[in-house]
Amino acid sequence: MKASIGRVVHFVWKGGAHYAAVVTDVPEGSAEDEFVSLAVFHHGIKATVYLDRVPHFEAGSEVPEHRKAFHDSHGSNTWHWPERVD
Repeated sequence: MKASIGRVVHFVWKGGAHYAAVVTDVPEGSAEDEFVSLAVFHHGIKATVYLDRVPHFEAGSEVPEHRKAFHDSHGSNTWHWPERVD
């Protein structure tokens, strides 16, 4: 899938909590789906949080060396496509 404005994704908060988010920008010149801007709907603080240049990470994939500083064991502060539910 390719990220585009208006697509619904999951944002991984600190500690591994997942929140619904909407893509608000895909920076020009960014590698495909590498970074996006998001509006994150955080029900715990009852607010929408706007974040820029959020890196993409799918569980089980290899983390590029230049992005390892962004990741912890939960993939915090990253976005991914919602898991499929049957």
